[in-house]
Amino acid sequence: MVTSSEILKQARIKNIKTLSRWHQQGIIPPPVIRTHPSGRGKIAYWPDWVLGKCVRIRELQNSMPLRQAALQADRERLLQDMKLLGEAPAGKHSGASFLVGKTASYDALLGVIILDSIRRSFTDETLVGGIADKLKSIPLRKACNDALALGGIPVLIGDVAELIVAADFSVNHLLRLKASEGRCFIALPLLQAIRELDKALGNALTPDPDALLHRQSRPEDDLPGQFGLGDLSFEEILNRVLATKRRDQDTD
Repeated sequence: MVTSSEILKQARIKNIKTLSRWHQQGIIPPPVIRTHPSGRGKIAYWPDWVLGKCVRIRELQNSMPLRQAALQADRERLLQDMKLLGEAPAGKHSGASFLVGKTASYDALLGVIILDSIRRSFTDETLVGGIADKLKSIPLRKACNDALALGGIPVLIGDVAELIVAADFSVNHLLRLKASEGRCFIALPLLQAIRELDKALGNALTPDPDALLHRQSRPEDDLPGQFGLGDLSFEEILNRVLATKRRDQDTD
């Protein structure tokens, strides 16, 4: 994590009130307040990625207003996460057609939202990069729907060494099997991430698992949410994901 003073120095921000204002405007998350290392007073810490975002915003403010700069910084971060997940649009990303109809495209978009959720709890970008590398090998759409079809909530569980998607009711069993290894695992329910992508793509929201228990079979063409990307450009998809996340944050 980085301190406020480190951000002020490297982003060339003159006043700590700027960070407070950006937090209040939803541009950056709130800091974590801890006891100062000297034992006297308090000190604010921010996730590592906040430093990079603040530096980029200050660069962009030379040519655009604050809100536009913050949105552009967010777009660039999502694009970078897409590359971490092994996928990027062809040609110039600002208007390129996103690999329409490819299952991997949906998986990568869901992966972007998952990485954003992980950053809310973990500040180490090395960990985020490791999780992204593991996500590339997971067929997220299929794994999530398999869990939903069983009447469970999909949960991403594991670490940078081993990562899987499982139904929530099997998580306890999996942890018991791994208990002897003494490792720290993440366990991230994915229904909210799936619904964020549903909203961004204009799909009906994926229902709670209880509603699916009444179905005895779920053929491939009748999975919750049709996951269609249509003819949306890459830029439009990014804008929709960002807009959906802002609306959800505003209602928290």
